[in-house]
Amino acid sequence: MAITKKTKVFKSGNSWAVRLPSGFSFTAETVYITRDDATGAVTITEQPHASAWDAFFKLRDETLVPADYMADRPLNQPTVPGGIFDDWKE
Repeated sequence: MAITKKTKVFKSGNSWAVRLPSGFSFTAETVYITRDDATGAVTITEQPHASAWDAFFKLRDETLVPADYMADRPLNQPTVPGGIFDDWKE
């Protein structure tokens, strides 16, 4: 579930800055900011989109899947021996 908190926006030199409430800190020195053209929503992330894939691949690598998982599925059965054109006649 997303957590929403109210915070302050202020000028810092020639740039705008956002004060992050406690619990919204980052470990990275650089963050990425994205604005959705349709909604105007602004998102700040440590690494755009790649972190989701990193988490997916980490979960995939750590998940133990039985060797016979989905073995009974038709598309997972061995194909009939021979080539697809073996019975071809001209």
